[in-house]
This record gives sequence, structure tokens and C-alpha cells, in this order.
Amino acid sequence: MHNSFLFAEIKLKQFCKEFANRYLFDLQKILNHLYQEKGLSSFMVKNLQATKIAGKENKY
Repeated sequence: MHNSFLFAEIKLKQFCKEFANRYLFDLQKILNHLYQEKGLSSFMVKNLQATKIAGKENKY
């Protein structure tokens, strides 16, 4: 995805649009099919990374 979305919350529709532009694959169509045919989807996320930003730390 575009670097401006690195730590931003985006809507699924926007994510699917960016995904389709980058990978030429209609993720929204597949998600809709899975939801209608099999119920709610689950995803396995791998190799997730975060970068510490220097400065005052926030704890959530």
C-alpha cells in the first residue's frame, strides 16, 4: 500500500481499491463472495512490523 497509509486507519473499500491498483486483483469481490457463501472471514497476518518514533512515548 501507499506509504501515506502506513500508520493510518483506512476504510476497507479504500484498502481494496489500493490493493486492486497495485496487484490487479479484485479483493473486494473475493471478500464479498466469502462473506455471502461462508460467513465472516478471518485472516492470518504475517511479518507485521512497527517502527518506534523518537520522542515522547504514548502508552495505550
